[in-house]
Amino acid sequence: MVTGSESTDKSERCSFRKVSKPLMEKKRRARINDSLEQLKNLLENNFSHSIRKRKLEKADILELTVKYLKSLQNSQGTPVSKGYEYQAGFRSCLNGVNQYLLRTEEANETLRLRMLNHLVKTLPAVTGSSFSTLDSNARLLSEANPFHGEPSIKPGHFWRPW
Repeated sequence: MVTGSESTDKSERCSFRKVSKPLMEKKRRARINDSLEQLKNLLENNFSHSIRKRKLEKADILELTVKYLKSLQNSQGTPVSKGYEYQAGFRSCLNGVNQYLLRTEEANETLRLRMLNHLVKTLPAVTGSSFSTLDSNARLLSEANPFHGEPSIKPGHFWRPW
C-alpha cells in the first residue's frame, strides 16, 4: 500500500529529474561551446589566413584541430627516429674528438683510446628496438679507431646490466 507521503516523494523526484536533465544538458553544451571557442582562439595563431575570412562552424574547428595536431606530431618525429638522430650526432662528435686527438701531439695512442672508450660507454641506451647499445658501441669505437682491422676494445669489456 502506497501512502500519500511516498507518492509525494516519487513525484518530487520525478519532477526534479525533469528539471535537472535540461539543466545538465545546458551546462554540458555550454562547456562544449566554451572549449570550441578556446580551440578557435588557439587555432587563429596557426591558421590565421583561413580563419578570419569566414565564420567557422564547430566541425571546421575540430577539423583544423586534428590537422594541426597531426602536423605537430609529424614535425616532432617518432622516438625511434630521435634515437637515430641522437646516435648520429654522438657519432659525429666522437669522430671529431678522435680527429682532434690524432692531431694533438701530446695525446698518445693509449690516452686517445681510453678517452674514446669512455665516450662510447657514456652513450645512453635508447629505449625500444632502435639500436643495441653494445653493438653500436663496438661499431662506434671501431669507426673512430683508424686501425679498423684490430679493435682495441673487445665487446666483452663493456658493462652489461644482465
